[in-house]
Amino acid sequence: MKKTIIILIAIIIVLAAVFSLSRQKGHDYSMKAQEEQTNKPNQDERKILYYTCGMHPSVKISPADYEKGVKDCPICHMALTPVYEKNKDMEMDSDGVWITSSELALAEVQTEQIRTITLFKEIEAVGVIAYDPELRSAQEEYLQALKTYDKVIKSQFEDAKERAKDVLDSAKIKLELLGLSNDSLKELEKRGEPDKSLILPQDNMWVYAHIYEYEASWPQKGDKVKIKSSVDPSFVFEGEIKSIEPVLKEKSRTLRLKIIAKNKDRILKPNMYVDVYLKSILGQALALPKEAVLDTGKRKIVYVDLGKGNFQLREVITGPLAQGISENEKEEFYPLIEGVKEGEFVVTKGNFLIDSQSKLGAASSAYGGTLGEDGQMPAGHQH
Repeated sequence: MKKTIIILIAIIIVLAAVFSLSRQKGHDYSMKAQEEQTNKPNQDERKILYYTCGMHPSVKISPADYEKGVKDCPICHMALTPVYEKNKDMEMDSDGVWITSSELALAEVQTEQIRTITLFKEIEAVGVIAYDPELRSAQEEYLQALKTYDKVIKSQFEDAKERAKDVLDSAKIKLELLGLSNDSLKELEKRGEPDKSLILPQDNMWVYAHIYEYEASWPQKGDKVKIKSSVDPSFVFEGEIKSIEPVLKEKSRTLRLKIIAKNKDRILKPNMYVDVYLKSILGQALALPKEAVLDTGKRKIVYVDLGKGNFQLREVITGPLAQGISENEKEEFYPLIEGVKEGEFVVTKGNFLIDSQSKLGAASSAYGGTLGEDGQMPAGHQH
């Protein structure tokens, strides 16, 4: 027995070691790793070409002058920033940037590998048990218009047929604008009477839930939902999305879902507030960590870790923000459509440092000249 236990423990230790290696998140840029490399030759560090100013990139101060004390911009007096020679080990394009290992360590830069995982979206919404006399009246109007049309259609008066058809179409459009789906419309026609649950407690009740505009692509008709009420927080009501209103609420920028819920013991009453929980499954997709994305409003960009302190800016195309399970924890991801390949590493922490260095490098290249004799910027430079 003891021998068997020892063997099992050994197997667990080996599996744990393999598992930890398979979950390597990226290159180690921590201060600890930097300290371990202190006494080793560092081939990544490059010599400083000159010092410049983030606000005035035409300023170029030599390393010798910097050591003599010229450490502030002569124009705005901001602290100068070093500009390093290009990395000879890698041909970098205009979107590339190189960061020293010490800067990476100070910024605690972290990276994560792009991989395929199951993505989903969990939405929590405030709902209300429907008290909707307007919709019930619209149902009555439609049923009456349908009854009239069925009678008139058999007559020989074409004008009467057209008028009855127009009234029926108008009543149908009104129901559609109020969020009634085609399936619900057919159920109404089959039932032949308006829905009593819109004004009084019944075995099945309508729940109106509001979701935000950015969540509108997720819910689908037929999705199952869970509903909780403060009347009995321990009990979960089961529901199903029956329809999604076609028009967004202008002021609140929300969309209304219409859910039919099983009303056990008729606990749910009209106008009662409830909490609605919805989970939509996207499925397997390339997952881009939310922290990796810098959203400019017009485009989304990430920095890909190419190794040896080299990073490359990439524009990415993504789907709407979702969730996924990573290392047994729920995290936020974008479904990645284009821009980064599976297996590549993206920066998830410290990307603002890399972005600022990238912009500084681009500005330094754009204003390659030095200050004039009068200490002013070259002609045409404006802020």
